[in-house]
Amino acid sequence: MFFLLAVSALFHQSFFAQLVLITCVVLSVILTIVPASSTYIALSNTFVSKFVQSPGIEPMLLPLSYMKAVENASTHKNIYSLLRLSHSCEPCADGWTAYDGNCYFFSSEKQTWFDSNLSCGALDAHLVIIETEKEQGFLKSKIQVFHWIGLNDLDTEGRWVWVNNQTLDETGVQFWLKRESGQSEPDNWKGRDSSGEHCAIMRIWDQWCDVPCKSNYNFICEKKQISSLMHDD
Repeated sequence: MFFLLAVSALFHQSFFAQLVLITCVVLSVILTIVPASSTYIALSNTFVSKFVQSPGIEPMLLPLSYMKAVENASTHKNIYSLLRLSHSCEPCADGWTAYDGNCYFFSSEKQTWFDSNLSCGALDAHLVIIETEKEQGFLKSKIQVFHWIGLNDLDTEGRWVWVNNQTLDETGVQFWLKRESGQSEPDNWKGRDSSGEHCAIMRIWDQWCDVPCKSNYNFICEKKQISSLMHDD
């Protein structure tokens, strides 16, 4: 449990030249604006941080995932700015890969599309939603086997949507396999499953195919980086 100790505002500004120690933990602290006359110290058994609140400074989500000494800060705003701009925490957890504001998890086990979707949810993430050609290229560079992506037409045949309910028209990019024979994906082939093919995989050749959702493949999870969540707020 956190507890707050009010510190007298009569301290000279040189108080802020003290080292501000922030120790790596999973938790975050939401800084909420309070009167300028109050300085608060948030304490727990896993970290210590000192911070100052002042009117006109927006609240922010500060990840306590690094140790940094802040010296020679003479004003409330300087302390805030240094904390915000100098943090060097890792943007993604171990086992995840950072790219363009997101974190990606490439599974080593194979599951159905449904189980893969649940597994991503358990990681506070979702099956990957591919929104740009750059993102597609990045993913291609990371995989050597087929992977599930968060695309399906389970509700309406031929209407492909991502797990966030965006359509392909809304994301503006699609990379379906095009064969020289003229037969392209998605084709809802029923040779392997009489119910058809309603979930999408990303092939190792930078293309998508529709396949039966009960097939087992590796999968890619995606979620926002911590720093992106801060800026979104």
